[in-house]
Parts: sequence; structure tokens; C-alpha cells
Amino acid sequence: MRRSKKGNIILVFVFLIGFLGIVLAYGYLITGSLRGAGARSDTFAAFYTAEAGLQKAIWYLNTPETLGGKETGWRTTSLIEAYGNGSYRMQVQSAPGNMIVITSEGTVGNSTRKVQMTLQSSGLPPAFDYAIFNNGALTLKSATSVHGSVFANGNVKVNIPSVVNGGQVYYSPGYSVSGSGSYTNGGSPNPPPTMPVLDTTPYTSMIAITKSSDPAVLHGSQNFTNYNFTGQTIYVDGDVNISGALTGGGGTIVSSGKVTVSGALSGPISIYASKEVNMSGSLSITQSCVLYGGNNVTISGACTVYGTILSSYVKINGAASIYGILYSWNVGIDLLGAVSIHGSVVNPAAHTYNGAISITYDPAYIPSFIPGMSAGGLNIVPHTWKEL
Repeated sequence: MRRSKKGNIILVFVFLIGFLGIVLAYGYLITGSLRGAGARSDTFAAFYTAEAGLQKAIWYLNTPETLGGKETGWRTTSLIEAYGNGSYRMQVQSAPGNMIVITSEGTVGNSTRKVQMTLQSSGLPPAFDYAIFNNGALTLKSATSVHGSVFANGNVKVNIPSVVNGGQVYYSPGYSVSGSGSYTNGGSPNPPPTMPVLDTTPYTSMIAITKSSDPAVLHGSQNFTNYNFTGQTIYVDGDVNISGALTGGGGTIVSSGKVTVSGALSGPISIYASKEVNMSGSLSITQSCVLYGGNNVTISGACTVYGTILSSYVKINGAASIYGILYSWNVGIDLLGAVSIHGSVVNPAAHTYNGAISITYDPAYIPSFIPGMSAGGLNIVPHTWKEL
């Protein structure tokens, strides 16, 4: 009988030990499962947090500063904001083709997810819809001839024998047009166009390379005579002189100083100069280019240039012919002599055009976009969303 009781006690003890093992094992499995579920939950949350950062960056770009946004010129390498139980870090950078690349990294707990999308600016501002856009009063004198519409953020005066035909004269509310020249009063457009703003980052970032340790940079003043371009980009930490017949498949010259050009150029050759671009003689750039001068761009003589001219101050004189756009962001644009423009002129201040100047609005010579400038609207480029 005692042996039976003793056996029963041992059996109960073994059963309890086994049951306790099962309970502990189950508890371990439950804890591990909960821990794994928590990690998966953080991973999902990090993904949606990254998406929220992407949408916030788009909102910043599309919203005026007066409404809390940062507008289309905003760029950042790192902006962190809290979101829910985590945070997102936004990166907004310019890319070729008037593109904007947005990268957003979401973090929740120990989990991080990163997504990316590309936007594209939608065309040029309305200021480029005019033969002349003047961000101030406008006066046309002598034999100035304009074919196309003009707009001034101020009063307009058209003196004899100046002519504005093939379009109308427009002005901001509160101003008017007068004078005995030939024109048609168009009144005030609603809404009136505003002065476009150029984000110079696409140009200054390339110019900055000339001051870097990049082995491709040429140091000191450089002379290119009868040079054959093969589509390359040449970086020069110094001034550049270009002469003779430059041929080949085009290319880009980037200078930390000034660039002086005389001779015949062919191909889409662009010039980015920290200080100035000077062109003279009878040179010809026969395909679309971009001429960027941080301080000024001067073209004189019988030059013919197809392309986009951007500078703080632009001066065109002599018998030069420009097929494209002229844009000044600060000082203004001077047209002197028998200059002929086919495209659009955008001037940041009050100005008087005086001489045998011919300006024809021609959309055929106006590019669909200018790096660093947009109408403010942004479109998502299809198939560019991806998780990194």
C-alpha cells in the first residue's frame, strides 16, 4: 500500500513537471510571436511613415510660403519631422531635365524604410508668353518694333514711330498705356503675370566643381582654338578664351571666372560662367545652347545665337540676332543698335527700348523648360516611385 502511494506521488510529480514544461514552452512561443509581431508592426509603420514624408515634401513644394509651404524652389539634404510614433527624413534635390527627386526615410522603433519619387516642373511661367515682359514701367522709342504682345508691371508708353503689332499691350491693374505710336490696348490680364524666379542651383552646383579636387578640373586660364568638342563637359578653374572654328558634337564649358568667345561655333555648346560671358565678332552658335553668366552676358557685333541667355545683366548690341529667350534676374536687359530678337525678353525692372530694335514673339525658339525655372505646377513622373 505504501509502495502504491509512493508510486502515485512520483507519477503526479512527473505530470506536474511535464505540464509546467508545456506551459513554459507555450509562454516562450507566445512571447516570441508577440515580439515578432511587434517588429513586423514597426516595419509596416515605418513604410507608411516614409510615404507620409513623401507626401509632405510634395505639399511643401506645391504650397506658397504664405500658407506654410516652401514653394517649388525649395531643396534640402535633410529635413526631419516627427510623425506618429516615429519620424521621417526628407531629401529634395534637383535633377537634369527640370526634375525634382524626393527621397523619404521613415523610422519607427528599430525599423527603417525608404521610398523615392520624381517630379517634373510643368513648363515655363506666363511671363514667357509675351514678346516683352517688363517687371516695371516700359517705354518704346525711335524705331523699336515689337511683333507680339507686351506686358508691363507699370505704365507703358509707345512713342512715334515705335510699333506693337500682332498682339496687344497689357499692364498691371492701376496702370495704363499711352503714346502716339502704333499699338492696341489690351488692358489688364486676370491674373497678371509675375516676374519668374530662377533657381540658379543647376548652374552654380556645376561651377562649384571647378573649385573642387576633381582631377578633371583644368586649373588656370585656358585657350581653346579650333577645338573639336565631342560632347564633353570641360571644367576650368579660371578664365576661358575660345576662338576659331569650334566643331564637333557640342558640349559644355564651365568656368569659375569669365568666358570670352570669338569665332564660329557649331553644335549645342553651352557656357556656365561664375562671372561673365562675352561674345563678339560674327560668331554663330547654330544649335540650341544655354549661356549663363553670374554677373553679365554681353553679345556684340554680328553674332547669331540660338538658345537661352540667363544672367543678372544682359547686354546685346550691334547687329546681333538672338533666337531664344533673354532673362535677367536682377539688373536688367539692354538692347542697343539694330538688334533682332526672336523669342521672348523677360526684364526685371523698368526699362526704355530705344533704337532700331526688332523683337518678335516666336514660340518655336522658346524651350519647353529651363533648368531651375518652372511655372510652379509639378507633375509626378510615371513609374518613378520605388522603395530603396
